[in-house]
Amino acid sequence: IIVGGTSIFGSPRFTLARYTTAGALDATFGTAGIARTNIAINDVLEDIAIQTDNKIVAVGSAFDGITSRFALVRFNADGSLDG
Repeated sequence: IIVGGTSIFGSPRFTLARYTTAGALDATFGTAGIARTNIAINDVLEDIAIQTDNKIVAVGSAFDGITSRFALVRFNADGSLDG
């Protein structure tokens, strides 16, 4: 089970968490079950999709202090950034 949202960890950023079927964080994903990435000053995750190769696409917006722009990030199945 993968959930996504915005967490405030210094600054708002895209955050994913993966849970086991028993409901515990999956320690093999990201760091202790959680993957984060910082795009700009204020990032807001709006939606996630899982591709057939298990990579995770996260979309939303990133505010750089002046302009809010569309943001797209892809994570590998293990929670690391793709590319």
